[in-house]
Amino acid sequence: MADLRLFFSLDLPARLKEALSRYQRTLPRSLFRPLKPENLHITLAFLGDTPEEEVPHLSRLLTDLPLPSRLVLTAGRPLALPSLSRISVLTLKVGNPGGGLEDLASSLREALLDTGHSFDPKPFKAHLTLAYLHRSLSPGEREEAREIILSLPPFRFGRFSPESITLMQSTLTPAGSIFTPLATRSFRGEP
Repeated sequence: MADLRLFFSLDLPARLKEALSRYQRTLPRSLFRPLKPENLHITLAFLGDTPEEEVPHLSRLLTDLPLPSRLVLTAGRPLALPSLSRISVLTLKVGNPGGGLEDLASSLREALLDTGHSFDPKPFKAHLTLAYLHRSLSPGEREEAREIILSLPPFRFGRFSPESITLMQSTLTPAGSIFTPLATRSFRGEP
């Protein structure tokens, strides 16, 4: 069996994806490569290359994971990752006025560790990826991208609640990533 590139993510409401798509359209395509609206999500844990035979175990882990009945989130100011001086990704900072998001990410990561699954160990930083910087940019173009990010207004949408948490497969292609849901669980308790 082959390895699959996997991650756990929060699925976003369609209205939010539409608003994010409009916000992405303000970015010059010569500098930024926006995610497709259907690929917009909040990553909770990135597992990377994982043996395909682990998918049933990870699906069970998702089924057993304690979930809040509802999360209330906000998306606001633009954020460059890993930093403004070394931008590779444009994101929006995600707020959690009602609490629970950090606990969910922590519970998921603990469950992964307890079951022997590895994941990217970087601390959880709640964000929503909007676009990637083109890799071949000149120093001048990188500075232009930095100035654009600094001048972007905060994203204004109000509060939203993710619909579900998903174990997602990411297949890399020259045209961008293709995401395939492998297991999904609603925040209302339905599978």
